[in-house]
Amino acid sequence: EKRLNKAFKVNPTPLNDSLKLMEKNVDKTVSKIEQRLKNTRVFKIKTEIEDTLKPLRQPRQPRISGNRAITAAYSANMSKLKGLNP
Repeated sequence: EKRLNKAFKVNPTPLNDSLKLMEKNVDKTVSKIEQRLKNTRVFKIKTEIEDTLKPLRQPRQPRISGNRAITAAYSANMSKLKGLNP
């Protein structure tokens, strides 16, 4: 068993180095592709359209959450109870 362990012992340092190098190359390639994509006419037209539409969009009202929702429900129920005469 000891002999087998020695025979199959792996030094992780070169593996880590090669993985880092591969990751670096992939990052370079992806960034090059992104640059090419950003230089295309379609992308420029898309960003132009988005920029013109941004001011036209109206912001949505924020959702009522947490304490505000509880307070609103409580006040609505209390106003209903005020109308009742026991």
